[in-house]
Amino acid sequence: MNRGFRHFCCCLAAVTLLAGSTARGDAFQSTANQRNMLPGGRAQMLGGAYTAISDDAPGCYYNPAGLAFSRDDRIEASGTAYRTTKVTYDGAINDKPFEERSEVFYPSFLGGTAKLGPLTVGYAYMTLDARNVYQQDKYTDIFTAEGAPRTYSRTYLENSTYRWAGGTASLKLTDHLSYGGSLFYYQRNIEFTTSQLAVLNGGGIFSRSDTLKTLNTGLAGVNGLMYHGDSLSIGLSVRTAGAMSNRSRYYSDEITYDPKDVNDTGNAEPTVTHTEVKYKAYNEMNPTTYTIGFAWWATGWLMLTTDVMMHEGVKTLYPNLGGHDLQTTFNYSAGLELDLGFMSVMGGSFSNNSMYRKPDREKVSQPTHIDYRGVSGGISWHFGGLNGELGYMTQKGTGEAQILTGSKSVQTAHGVISTYLISGKVPL
Repeated sequence: MNRGFRHFCCCLAAVTLLAGSTARGDAFQSTANQRNMLPGGRAQMLGGAYTAISDDAPGCYYNPAGLAFSRDDRIEASGTAYRTTKVTYDGAINDKPFEERSEVFYPSFLGGTAKLGPLTVGYAYMTLDARNVYQQDKYTDIFTAEGAPRTYSRTYLENSTYRWAGGTASLKLTDHLSYGGSLFYYQRNIEFTTSQLAVLNGGGIFSRSDTLKTLNTGLAGVNGLMYHGDSLSIGLSVRTAGAMSNRSRYYSDEITYDPKDVNDTGNAEPTVTHTEVKYKAYNEMNPTTYTIGFAWWATGWLMLTTDVMMHEGVKTLYPNLGGHDLQTTFNYSAGLELDLGFMSVMGGSFSNNSMYRKPDREKVSQPTHIDYRGVSGGISWHFGGLNGELGYMTQKGTGEAQILTGSKSVQTAHGVISTYLISGKVPL
């Protein structure tokens, strides 16, 4: 067997196991699933059904018009105590499941509001997504054919964050009607490294290390209207973003060793390949989101709220480089709040649907599609003007993936995202 053909076989055998870090990492679900995080303490506990409320700093993101109906000036901080994600791919490698786990601590929200007569201003810093993965996997007795992997080990590291920071102005037009607008600077950082080692039947070795670093920056805007009546509130908002800078850098180092493939001196030598590519990131797509929300105060102690939103589809500019279109997607939120005087109890449910299409079984190397359904809840307490909040949110979903690069096979994927939240509000 000549060197070129054996090299191809080795690459194919090992690289088919690489898709876990590339196909799954396409936009790192920050783009595919728009609601991995619901910023703000009360907003999260209500399942994100906040467009018709938005009377505190998180309203900068959900509906800036709501800030006009805030009751006082305040500073708000939310800190995620702990967040975990897990995605399981059934029968991915040698009919065995493959799991990817992430654990991360990070500040989810910091903001405040100030009233200036009919004008209310606000500011916010928020994390819309974050992942931190360190994972090691090893598989044995994979294939028995000559030149195919007998054992395979993989170390995967990923660190990704998606953050917004900006300000808001909200104007009360009448006693019941307001308009507001927000402008944010956003930054998405993505970095992952995969190190692989395959020991082949016959004594050969294949080793590969891949690193991708991406920095996306841009401006995002939110505009909203709100009607706030005595017992009913209606909110409308439009959220959009545009890129300013997209930079990516990709490195790959590959070593192949075949003891049977000798040179002119009768010795076998490893083949070393280094690849380095700088390019404009093709995973930077920002869908526009249109939302309508309703909030109803059924009694003095019970509030019901709901949101319906549409994320407008976006076509990739780089289909030949592996980019994938985002399809128009709908999501919903529903929440309730019980006011018990010095304490409130909240709960919510919501959807977090993927904007990727389901994998086409006639194509290869397509991104993972998972539709999540989530529930949230928590309590808030009020003592002497100081407010605190403690909440929990979990999302579970099932979808499809192509974890083997170059293969048309489709695996079932199961995802779980859990978030624990602590937040507080301090009047000025």
